[in-house]
Amino acid sequence: MSKLGRPVLLLIPMLAGVAYGSLATAEPLPATTQAHARFTLDGRFARYLVSPNGEIDGLVLADGTVTRFPPHALIPETAPLQSGDAIRLEGEAVNTPAGPVLAYASVRKGNATIVRSDLRRPAALPEPGAGFQPRPGGKHGLQGANGPHEASLRPMTVTGEIEGFSIDPHGRIDRILFVDGTNARAGEKVRLETLALKAGDTITVTGNGGKYPQGSSLNIATMKLPTGEVRTFDSLHANMIPVSHEGEVVCLLLDPRGDLDGFLLKDGTLVRVRPAAPNPQLIVGSNVRAEGEGTYSFIRADKVTLTLTGAVLDLSMPPRAVRVPRVLTMLDGSSTILRVVNDREGKLDTLVLQDGSIVKLPPTLRDQAGDALTIGTKLTARGKGGTYGLVKAFRADRVQLASGQVFAEPERRPPPRR
Repeated sequence: MSKLGRPVLLLIPMLAGVAYGSLATAEPLPATTQAHARFTLDGRFARYLVSPNGEIDGLVLADGTVTRFPPHALIPETAPLQSGDAIRLEGEAVNTPAGPVLAYASVRKGNATIVRSDLRRPAALPEPGAGFQPRPGGKHGLQGANGPHEASLRPMTVTGEIEGFSIDPHGRIDRILFVDGTNARAGEKVRLETLALKAGDTITVTGNGGKYPQGSSLNIATMKLPTGEVRTFDSLHANMIPVSHEGEVVCLLLDPRGDLDGFLLKDGTLVRVRPAAPNPQLIVGSNVRAEGEGTYSFIRADKVTLTLTGAVLDLSMPPRAVRVPRVLTMLDGSSTILRVVNDREGKLDTLVLQDGSIVKLPPTLRDQAGDALTIGTKLTARGKGGTYGLVKAFRADRVQLASGQVFAEPERRPPPRR
């Protein structure tokens, strides 16, 4: 299959976000009243997309086009497609924030239907505790029900060249496609698009997954970027547990009042602390051990130790009575995004700009502009905060991109007088 020379076109049947069980009698969906533009696309089959559990849930054409579908939409009685087979995709085009997306797509080879996107998901599910049951009549290989359970997936490490990406309806990258046929997947909360990856980059990913006749797949746990930086990603359901983690500090995070409320480690781990006065011993380049509760990539620390000296840093909040009140002022800055900081749930929380500014994003701005705020984006931000040494820290109420697009919090109107 040729390497991708253009962005991957994503085809998503609208049922792709539903959970699926083992195959049972399928029923056609009721007709939809939503009007979309019809499309027909002819191409050559290259390979299947296989989930880490072994389900076939998509395919890739020779020109790089990606089509995804719920596993039950694949007709099990049909013969598996072979590389180079001529196939036709038929469906409807819908506009999304990521551009046109082809939806309700069916796949045909000659007169044979391979994928029917109008099939309702199976109603019959295994009894609770019954485990995975065999799926009858399948010719395409492992399909979910007789693939391994999540807990039995095996550790995998893949180093390879990126061929392309799969984009969801919100314009976010949710899968990385490698030249060797492996696809690596991230959870819904992970924003891979903030990593500024591109086709042709060589990266290393680790995680749990499997190798199947139709391809290999894994859920991403860690990623080594082309720069050598290692990022760690949490499972969607990762629990907070006692953790101790060592690493090099690459960025200190100040809140708009100038208090230290966290720092980033070189491997991408976010360490949060109770707001406290900055400690002169904690600087960029410090090697520290953070202890507290957390996950693989997030720590709520109650103890931070300098690993070279063994000194435990005093990051306790000074008593309110002795704190000097700070008056916040209106600040603004024009720069380029250097780092994107997400909270434990994967939601955009803070931007670190190249000029050193630390910009806290309220939920309203995050929801408006989140998809547009990635590493390398040029912007002008405004909000209330303060200047502390060489660092400006403020809570943004307005962000303007270099394109002129503006995102702003709604103005607060004073309550009416009675």
